[in-house]
Amino acid sequence: MSRQRVLLLVEQLRRSAAGGIGTYVLGLLQGLDELAAADAGDAPDLVLAASRVPRGTEADPLAGLGHELRISALTGPLLTRAWDHGLVRAPSDVDVVHAASLATLATGDVPLVVTVHDLLWRRVPEAYPPRGRRWHEAALARALERADHFVVPAEVVAGDLVEAGASRDAITVIPMGSDHLPPPDVAGATAHLASLGVHGPFLLSVGTLEPRKNLQRLIDAYESIRAELPAPWPLVMVGPSGWGEQVTGGPGVILAGTVSAAELSGLFAAARLLAYVPLIEGFGLPPVEAMSVGTPVVASPLPSTGGAAREVDPNDTASIAAGLWDVATDEVVRADLIGKGSERAAALSWSSIARRHREVWDQVVIDRSGSWGSGESGVAPLRVSLDVSAVPVRPAGAGHYIVQLAGQLAARPDVDLVLWSRTDDRDRWAPLVASGDLGASAPGPRPLRLVWEQLRLGPLVAASGAAVHHGPHYTMPRNPSVPTVVTVHDLSFFDAPEWHERSKVALFRRAIRRAARRATVVVCPSQVTADALRTWCTVDAEVVVAPHGVDTVRFRPDEPVPGSDAGLLAGLDPRLTTERPFLVFVGTLEPRKDVPTLVRAFATVATAHPEALLVLAGGRGWGGDQVDAAVAASGLPGRVVQTGYVDDDVIPALLRTATAAVYPSLYEGFGMPALEALACGTTLVTTSGTAMHEVAGDSALLVPPGDQAALADVLDVVLTGRGDDRASSERRAIGFGIVDRHTWAASADLHVAAYRSAAGR
Repeated sequence: MSRQRVLLLVEQLRRSAAGGIGTYVLGLLQGLDELAAADAGDAPDLVLAASRVPRGTEADPLAGLGHELRISALTGPLLTRAWDHGLVRAPSDVDVVHAASLATLATGDVPLVVTVHDLLWRRVPEAYPPRGRRWHEAALARALERADHFVVPAEVVAGDLVEAGASRDAITVIPMGSDHLPPPDVAGATAHLASLGVHGPFLLSVGTLEPRKNLQRLIDAYESIRAELPAPWPLVMVGPSGWGEQVTGGPGVILAGTVSAAELSGLFAAARLLAYVPLIEGFGLPPVEAMSVGTPVVASPLPSTGGAAREVDPNDTASIAAGLWDVATDEVVRADLIGKGSERAAALSWSSIARRHREVWDQVVIDRSGSWGSGESGVAPLRVSLDVSAVPVRPAGAGHYIVQLAGQLAARPDVDLVLWSRTDDRDRWAPLVASGDLGASAPGPRPLRLVWEQLRLGPLVAASGAAVHHGPHYTMPRNPSVPTVVTVHDLSFFDAPEWHERSKVALFRRAIRRAARRATVVVCPSQVTADALRTWCTVDAEVVVAPHGVDTVRFRPDEPVPGSDAGLLAGLDPRLTTERPFLVFVGTLEPRKDVPTLVRAFATVATAHPEALLVLAGGRGWGGDQVDAAVAASGLPGRVVQTGYVDDDVIPALLRTATAAVYPSLYEGFGMPALEALACGTTLVTTSGTAMHEVAGDSALLVPPGDQAALADVLDVVLTGRGDDRASSERRAIGFGIVDRHTWAASADLHVAAYRSAAGR
């Protein structure tokens, strides 16, 4: 995959007050720079487009951003007008154009992505001047005509955009980040406050002084409780003047104007609370900015806060006043909000937001041109045969791998995919390929299916015209007619045969030895597995390590719809709430997962944490009775929740909400749940020296395999909340960096390279 060349329209950065859109642009650039530093080979080349430098400006501030510039000779208003009317078009040397607002240009053959921050001029027209409403309506119509894809910060904006005429499939929800503010300039903030006569605690409001920010109700609410507050504490209102009737302040209300980013950070850090109660908002950035420096927030129900603020009714002055009073004066309420706010802010890193933008850019290029780079791949599609007949109705680790790989291959223009499924499973795979490229002739029972693969699949592959065949679950046809790739997930059939049924041990030992000798290429998901393969088998095949990926649309730190996680958890067990501490294990209950040791370790610390639960989320495998015995012997069966097989949409909610994800497996070929936990920003506890350790590295808390005492100690630490907060934040950041590198698209790239190598041999 070549690096994308992205033209980013950053005209908002030319304005004296860049506002929320300008902050979004700078945060996105920050996140992309962080991705580039972590993995330069996969970062896009950025080109920034804007109007000419304003007169009187000695040096272009955009030059300091470190990216190629395309600066117009036109002023800002003229350039925007030229974009509107199609007089300035996208250059031909870029792969995608991203407009950071509704100010878009005509892009011709180049795909266009547009960020729509809100459609509030439609919801509250009285909060916008008539001229502004007219421009926004015209700009929206142009964007609907020109854009290939839209990015929005919240589901409510996606709904408004669909109502306006966009396709929901052409919209991706990506929230804004929180970690863009510089370190607090405490001295500057203190001096600024002193110049305004503020010398002690204060309440803070941040935002443009305009009608939709609902500032008059905020002032009225403040004045209703001012006399009861200590001192009394003033309300400091930071922000530029906007359209509409201006706020004039009142007793205790201080209009502070605009401040530098460092001073704003200092004001957030010093404030008793942030009050942000707009009538409506597309996202709401100031609350997460305040949360990022540990300040509690009083806010309207907003997409940004994620339940971490004291929510009030913006139309009810009394509700706002009650929220201000509680958060200003009640230390228990304050401590709770500070903790929740810190977690919410940590989940909204600009690097994770940038990664999701990059995925959108990659996809629109494929959708528009069918290839990477400048529109011509130069490589003929490779016809690949993939056997999906081993995937159960309810897939687990290896099954999820095959499902994800098939989806990635089906979407690629450089692959012509042929699938082979069971006769009773064709409906699952039919949407991925043309009707003639799905062979649904494998019988359902495993013994018969294996006989079918050995004797019938080889001739079928030959007749399909495939250039290479992939057996993704250890096995391959007896007499392959084309070069063959086989995935070996792990060597536990050799290392620990007692963990498997005897019939499986004999079968898969023979299959793995045969693949190592006779396959053209063997794919392993980790270096641990590749090394074990060479230890146990004579290897004549080429060995390729292709790590699994993670679906960052499903597995992400923020819930897709505010409050949705709570509903999903309640559906599993009413005791599972977003407030109650619990540990979660995700995976099939089988001996090598070492769940009995986890149950015993939890029982050791359970008395010290009477509210905590242990959740075992997964279907029963062979040897599952060992788990039942451990639960019965623990003396705490009521605090061990066994959910059985969990639907795909519930697992991310479990991981996001859990105090920690615990994956104590003695042995894995890769350990997909560990990577999924990192993608959700969840504390990960797993075993050292394993494939999970290889993947997670320094992002995880590690214990020796099978060490019950060590595992109990770590569980006690995470349930108590003890430990180094800075170290926890660093582990979380490392985890997100690992997730950035482990995409299913990247895994598919390695598989396609293996296919081409096999076909060439």
